[in-house]
Amino acid sequence: MLNIYIAGKIRQDRSLRQVVNCSVYSTEEYLNVKPVKINDYFIYVGPFVIGCDHGCYHGPHTHGVGTNKIGCGEEGIQEETVYSQCVKQIASCDIFLAWIDEPDCYGTLVELGFASFARAFGKRVYIAFDYSSFADASDLDDFWFVRQFGQYLGLFGNISLVLDRVKEIEIGRREVELGFDIDDILDNI
Repeated sequence: MLNIYIAGKIRQDRSLRQVVNCSVYSTEEYLNVKPVKINDYFIYVGPFVIGCDHGCYHGPHTHGVGTNKIGCGEEGIQEETVYSQCVKQIASCDIFLAWIDEPDCYGTLVELGFASFARAFGKRVYIAFDYSSFADASDLDDFWFVRQFGQYLGLFGNISLVLDRVKEIEIGRREVELGFDIDDILDNI
């Protein structure tokens, strides 16, 4: 199984685009968060958010953890802590995926820059855009520089399709490393 960090715009819903529940429910849990199995191929290692049904920890400039504000009776997490948690989580991943579904995803772009540097240490970096936000291909023109920071996958209708594509690429990469075709072996069983 591969550890994956999925950067993307943080929203109030407690799942990352219906793929994984990336919420924790307290500052203590946030600071001691454990990876979450997505499927038989990926383990989600970050980022995590503090979730509540009220949205107390969400909004502009909060990164889904109520940075520097109080929410649901608990003080939000300091910005420096959010930064260090994200850096640790990116360092622990095998694969970094930037899911860009809004043009104003500033945190995602910074995470992508850090992960791009981490490629020197064996991290694989993938970049995908949400078709619904970038239906006009010319909308991607401003992201030409961003697309240089990893393997550009293209436009997708949802993140589940992106994960399927990353899995295909990773299986192909492993076949090349190991010197055999998994499909050939399965056909001969």
